Amino acid sequence: MASNINLNDIYKKIVDQSIKRFFFDKIKIPKRFECKLEIFQLNIIILLWYCEKNEIDKDFSLNLINFFLNDVEVAMRELGVSETSLGKKKRIMAE
Repeated sequence: MASNINLNDIYKKIVDQSIKRFFFDKIKIPKRFECKLEIFQLNIIILLWYCEKNEIDKDFSLNLINFFLNDVEVAMRELGVSETSLGKKKRIMAE
């Protein structure tokens, strides 16, 4: 099943789901970067749980996690996070 799924499309769907106004207007989650990131992480966790429960190829899950970590790294660089602390922050998120 996972081989027929485009990782970019799934990742974009997670991003779209994570920035829905519902979270910020109805649930009143602050529109801060950290909060948006936590919603995004929750959506990825749900998808990874689904993949595990349905025995979807582990490579798909690993590729999704790597895609996420690379995207977070780009975002942190754009926010001005220093090069020296980037690795540590990325490792903490991966754990």
